[in-house]
Amino acid sequence: MNIIIAQRKDKTRIIEILCQSFQNDPQIDYILGSNGNKNKKLMRLMAYSFEFGLANGKVEISEDKNSVAIWKASNSKNMTINLFYESMLFFFTFGRSGITRISAMEKKIAAFYPDKTIFNYLWILGTIPNEQGKGYGTAILSKAINKFEQDKVPLYLETSTDSNLKYYQRKRFELYHSMILDSETQLTTYLMRYV
Repeated sequence: MNIIIAQRKDKTRIIEILCQSFQNDPQIDYILGSNGNKNKKLMRLMAYSFEFGLANGKVEISEDKNSVAIWKASNSKNMTINLFYESMLFFFTFGRSGITRISAMEKKIAAFYPDKTIFNYLWILGTIPNEQGKGYGTAILSKAINKFEQDKVPLYLETSTDSNLKYYQRKRFELYHSMILDSETQLTTYLMRYV
């Protein structure tokens, strides 16, 4: 299974993959909030994520366009015109209260990242639902693990589902911290690192 670096022309397909993949994800539901059009917000979140990944990490897609990963480099804080545009749309879609909730969540999670260490962060890994379980995610993850092992750069991620927690543990990620992001819903996020 070939994994390639995504291009701008892949943006629409990548947003489609990610929207389908995260339709019922508890952490994404928390980010989207209960107000407004969920599908519109999900599309805006994934468009922003794509642009952020292009500017500050890497976006990979399976050659047959069924699976995608967005990686973020901890030491990269680039702003492109496309990212700026998506950031503005993101703000107008989510509003001030939504941005405040998302920022608070990100700050809580970031408090447990390593200090002064460059690391790579798997921001999003998604596969079209009817293609899940066929090795797409594993192919993307394995390629990244091989590269990160060669470069000696730590690899981190987070998940909020028990099935993903078990999946990543089978891939040699260890749980190093868990936290409740939302006391009302008891949404728990698991912070993991590759060992």
